[in-house]
Formats: sequence, structure tokens, C-alpha cells
Amino acid sequence: MIKAETSKIIKKYLDILLSGIGLLSVILLIFVIGFRLPTWQFNLINELIDFLIVIYILQEFIRLLFVSKLFRYLKDRWFDNTLALLLLVTLIFPSTMIDIVRIIMPQFSIKELTILYIGIIQSTIIFTIILKTLRYNYMFSKIKLHPGAIFALSFAFLIISGSLLLMLPRATPPGNPIRYIDALFTSTSAVCVTGLIVVDTAKDFAPLGKVIILFLIQVGGLGVMTLTTFFASYLAGGVSIHFRLLMKDMLSSDNIGQVTGLLLKIVFFTFSIEFAGTVFLYFFQGGTINHFNWDYLYSGVFHSVSAFCNAGFSLYSENLANVNFYFGTVIMALIVIGGLGFTVLANLTDLLPWRKEKQKLIHRLSASSKLVLITTGILIISGALLIYFGDPFSFDKNLTSAEKFFHSLFCSITARTTGYNTIPIEKLAVPSALVLIVLMWIGASPGSTGGGIKTTTISITLITLFKAIRGKDRVELFRRRIATASIQKAFLVLLASIVVLCIGSIILIFIEPDKDPINLIFELTSAFGTVGLSRDVTCHLGVGGKLLIILTMYIGRIGVLTFFSSLVAPKYEARYSLPNEGIMVG
Repeated sequence: MIKAETSKIIKKYLDILLSGIGLLSVILLIFVIGFRLPTWQFNLINELIDFLIVIYILQEFIRLLFVSKLFRYLKDRWFDNTLALLLLVTLIFPSTMIDIVRIIMPQFSIKELTILYIGIIQSTIIFTIILKTLRYNYMFSKIKLHPGAIFALSFAFLIISGSLLLMLPRATPPGNPIRYIDALFTSTSAVCVTGLIVVDTAKDFAPLGKVIILFLIQVGGLGVMTLTTFFASYLAGGVSIHFRLLMKDMLSSDNIGQVTGLLLKIVFFTFSIEFAGTVFLYFFQGGTINHFNWDYLYSGVFHSVSAFCNAGFSLYSENLANVNFYFGTVIMALIVIGGLGFTVLANLTDLLPWRKEKQKLIHRLSASSKLVLITTGILIISGALLIYFGDPFSFDKNLTSAEKFFHSLFCSITARTTGYNTIPIEKLAVPSALVLIVLMWIGASPGSTGGGIKTTTISITLITLFKAIRGKDRVELFRRRIATASIQKAFLVLLASIVVLCIGSIILIFIEPDKDPINLIFELTSAFGTVGLSRDVTCHLGVGGKLLIILTMYIGRIGVLTFFSSLVAPKYEARYSLPNEGIMVG
């Protein structure tokens, strides 16, 4: 009994020590990668890091002394134990590890390699401690917030953290710091996978700043809670029932048992598609295997992640205006795939020829997947045709018909929540701008990285309206009856989005009176749909306009209903019902 009590007390103090190591590791990592340090400070931090590694490995060894089932303990914690072993190896053979990094990245100097090496070590420590923290996920059962509020707060935390990281001295070129409002705007745009920019990403951010933006895009695209649950489920020994229930609501999953499987598919699809996109973009820029080009690889990774996550950030000042046809085609494919949604992508795997289901191919897709695919196709084709035949493309008279159609198709696809552009959007005619506004408002599909009211929302509302005109009460689609709750939610999203855009447009026009109202409405809709297209307005906004766009991007990313529901405490319906009475409408 005394031994058990002693063991409990020692573990408690070890957890406190571990928290201290984690906090100090974060601080040292920020100093190493974010500040331009003199040699003596850099060497001092390097020694402190070695000391932290020793303390970390020592506390891990002490934990083993109080484990009753050692084999099970090592099995359940195989990942973080492996990381601890790697840390021990780097402590014993530091020069060897730096040599390995030098072989992989020969273009860096010794100091840059050392900084990179230290950053990797510190990141490993921090990641390991996060995994250990996730094992205490029973603490989430004490959270009484609405799932939407937790989702919204996770994005807010990531946005604020990203803005502070972008303010680090090494995140921008020497002597060219940015204002905090611009860092906050950029962080929000990256986390909300929008792509609107108030500074030139290519010129106003150093390599570290661009890596931070890429990280924010990836985490923002997948979602903080999604990544947290994935790591907790597959690397930290699982999550509690309460946490699974939270994720079930956030992922719109049918039942709690599908949560971890869907998370695995989300992560697998994301990194597989982004890897394939990177390979294609590398070769279409002129890269070869014999003469490997790191710049092409970096560009491929950045644009592949940005396109699939529907972010629209580019490493080029002119966006994608000067890329070749093949590069642009890969970007379009990544945008469309990313905009379909992870549930649809998972459902599409049922169509693979080696799957042995007895169902016909057409019956393997759910009604929701069919609706998403059909609506997406209609929006892309109709949008491209309207722009092609309705815009004179007067800004460049030398464009051929094929080039005009390519740009029209690219505009139609990118308006569905990405924001890349191959032509100057501000030079498009007003009718084309109105077409893009509608496409941006609709946005991508549910469960995707994109924003907007979603393809299924507009489809269900139009189908319901058509059925009502014909005098039908039930809404049936693909031999399925659409649930009343889904129809109700679709109309609520539609109405709430119109309210947000109307109020936001009035405020933006009021505080930016010197700008064209059409361009301001375009800008606000782009922010709400997390698109990123702009008619040359973003860079010229005042502080008030930037704050309004930041809030609109945030609402568009987490969802308009989620945003409003996160502001109020959930209430349960009363167990009684009142008499019905008709109200005259219409």
C-alpha cells in the first residue's frame, strides 16, 4: 500500500517535471529558430538542450522502475519510447546526426544545419510530451462546452499562436518586420485556408515565415481536433468515449465506432494526395531525378498542400499567372479533390475494381456522395461556360480560345474556396465577378477543407423549393427520402449566411467608402467562402476592414451555424408540446 502511494506521488512529480521540460523546450525552440542569436547565446541554448534531453531520458527510466507490467507498458507506448531512444542516440552521437542531415540537405551551411538539427530535436521532445499529455484525455470529460465551441476555440488558439510565430524576427527578412495586424490577418487566412493576403508572401516572409504559413495551412485544413484525436487514437493509446462523442459531432459521422476509422482515412488521403501532387508539380516545373532541385521540391510541397487544403497561398508574387498548363492542371485537380470532402473520398474507394462487394457500382455510393459529385460537376462546368462566353477578356487581346477556356475553367474551379488565379481577377468584367461571387458563396462540399454554404446545402434547398412548387411534401433523391432535419439545417445555413454577408457588406462599405461596393462585396464573400480571390482590395484595407475580413474568414471556416451555436449555452427541448397553429406566410 505504501509502495503504491509512493509510486503515485513520484509519478505526479515526474508529470510536473515533464510539463516543465515541455514548456522550456517550446521556449528554446522559439529562440533557436525565431531569433538571430550571437554565437555565445546559441552555444548556451545548445547546452541547455542537451541537459533537457538528459533529464527527459532520466525521468523516462525512473518511470520504468514503477511499472508493474513492463512489456505491456513498452508495447502501449512504443512510439514515444522509440522517440526517447532516438533522443538518446542523438545525445551520444550529435556530430553523426548532423552529418546525416548535411547529406540530405547539402545546400545549407553548418550553422543552418545545426539550427535545423536542434529544431528537429526540440520538436521531437515537444511532440513526445504532447503524446503523453493526450493520454490524460479523460480530462476532456470535464469540459462542458458545446462541441462547436471547442471546435471554434481550437481554431482561435491556432490563429493567435500562428500570428505570434509570424512576428518572430527570422520569420521576415532582416530589417523588414510586419505589423501585428498583418501577421494576424496572414495567420487567419492560412488557418482558415483562405489565401487572402495583405503582404506579399514571396517577398515579405523569410523561409521560416513561409514554413510557418505552410504548417498553419496543413493544420488548419485538417483541423486541430482532427489531428489531436488521430494522434491520441493511434499513437497515444486511444481516447475516451466522451472525446469520441465530441469528434462524432464535429466529423458528422453516423456512429461513434466510425470515428477512428474515418480519422485514419482523412490523414491517409491527405498525405497520399499531397505527396502525389508534389511529385507531379516537381516534374512539371522542370525537375529531374538525376539533377535534384530542392527549390522545385519546396515549391511542389507548398503548392500541393495549399491547393489540396483549398488555401490559395503561393510562393510567387504574381500568384500562378506565369505557370505552365500542366502545373495549372495539377493544381485544379488538387482543388477539386480537396473540395469533395473526406467522406466522399472514402466512399469513392468503394468503386475500386478489386473491391468484392456484390452491390452494383452505382449503389456503392451514398446519396450524399452522388449529390456532391453531381453538384460539383454542374457548378464547375456552368461557371466556366458563363465566364468564357460572358467575359470579353479585354485585358489581353492575344489570348486564344483554348487559353480563354483554360482560364475560365481555372476561375470556376478556384472560386470554389481556393483563391489561386492565373489572370488578374480585378480586370474581369462585372458579370464574371457576379458569377464568381455566387460560386464563392456556395463553396466546397461538407467535410472538406473548403468553406461556403456547401454544395449539398444549395442542392437540397433548390430541390426542396422545386418539390414544394409541384405540391409535394416529401423530398426524395436517389430513391432515398431526405431527412427533415437535413432540409431544416440547409435552410438555416442559407439564411444565416445571407444575414452574415448582408450585415458584413453594409459595415465594410461604410468603413471603406472610397472603394467600389462590388469589389467590397466580392472581398467579403471571398472571405466567407474561405476562397482568397480579390479584386485588388485586400492590400488597401484599413485596420477596421482587415479586422472585419478576419472575423468573416473565421466564421466561414468553422461554419456559420457552428459559430453562432458556440456563442450560446446548449439548451434541451422541453418534454411537452404546445398546440399547433398556422401562421400566414408567403
